[in-house]
Formats: sequence, C-alpha cells, structure tokens
Amino acid sequence: NKRIFEKNPDLLPAFLQPERGFARLSLQMKTVGNDEFNQIRDEVQKIFTKYNLYEEYTIVETGQFPLIMHIQDYLVSTLLESFCLSFAIISFCFFILFRNVKLSLIAMLPNLFPLFMCLIALRSFNYSFDVGTIMIASIILGIVVDATAHFIYRYRVVLNKTGNVQEAVVQAMNITGNPILISGFILGTGFLVFIFSGFLPIHHFGVLASLAIFSGMVGDLILLPAALLFFNNKG
Repeated sequence: NKRIFEKNPDLLPAFLQPERGFARLSLQMKTVGNDEFNQIRDEVQKIFTKYNLYEEYTIVETGQFPLIMHIQDYLVSTLLESFCLSFAIISFCFFILFRNVKLSLIAMLPNLFPLFMCLIALRSFNYSFDVGTIMIASIILGIVVDATAHFIYRYRVVLNKTGNVQEAVVQAMNITGNPILISGFILGTGFLVFIFSGFLPIHHFGVLASLAIFSGMVGDLILLPAALLFFNNKG
C-alpha cells in the first residue's frame, strides 16, 4: 500500500534492494494442500492482472513452500512411472534370483497387498497426495520384498530336496516365520515414531509406512504361502 510507505519512509528499504531493482514480500500462511495453494496463487495472479502489474514488473514465486509445491506436482506427475519402474526392476531381480517366471510373479503378489492397504488408508483418512504420501509406493515396495525373497529362497531349497510343495511351504514358514515377524515389527514400530511429527507430510508418511510394513508381514506369512499352494496344486 503506497500510503503506508508515504507515512513510514524508513520502512521501504526493508523491502527493496539498495539498487531498488528487486522487492521482496514475505507472506506467512498455514500449511495447506496443493489444491488450496493453487487457489491462493490464482487469486494473487488475478490481483496482479487487475492492476496490470505484469506489464511493468516481473513477479517470481520464491521460498520454501512454493518449492515444496512444485516438487510435489512433479512427484505426482511421475508417480505411476516410478512405481512401474520399481515393479519392473524388482520383478526382474526376482527372475534372476529364482530363474522362474511363474515364481517371480507369485512373489510380487504379496508385495502389492501393502500398497492396496495404503490406498484404502489414503481414502479412509482423507489424506491428500503430498511429499510424504506420494513416495510411499516406491519406497515400501523396495522394503517389503526382502522378507518375500527370504521365504521363497527357503521354499525352493526344500522343494528341490523333497519335491513336495506343501512340505516346502511348511518348512519355509517354520524357518523364516520368526525372522519375518521380528524384522517387520522392528521396522513397523520404527516408522511409527514419525506420527509424532507436527509436519503433516512426515506424519502421514509414518502412518502409511507402518501400515504397509505390517501389511507386508500379513502378505508374506498368509498370502504368499496360500499363493504358492494354489498355483502349484497339481491335484
């Protein structure tokens, strides 16, 4: 407001560089989602357009919050691409490890279950796509596959010795069950620490990461043995 600077001439240098080529205005606002931020930005642009400020000045958004919003837009646009790439790389690694296409595809089934649970949580808790929730799919997919690889490796060792699918599943469960439960509990409770964060993206990430890891245990100890028995049933 021009009148404010006329009454307080010493205030103007706080906003202008010595050469008076650039002015900086800092605005404080609460943390909002991407949609709300875009609405605020559109309203500001309408005001600049109304007073023809774009004809005489160049206006640039700066600061941490607009940067986070731009990064978030980029992450959303590449979400499907990053997930598909992670899925393809992990499937290929399973194929290299097991040398069996069918077994590699079976191994990916329990690892999709945690992602399905995260999508349900996003819908149930009304979480928006932010920096914390966008990356959860690719990150969790890389974490929960460890227990799956451990289970199937032990399953194949026993299967090669006995040739009995059911016995191989039972022995793999007996050998790997406790390690999967212990490691999953440690990782899941470790990510729960983030729920105490006051920064919402970190809070949401902690909730979804813990849910995904606990769901991964269910997938490896229930869905994976069931899938191995179902797809290898010859009777």
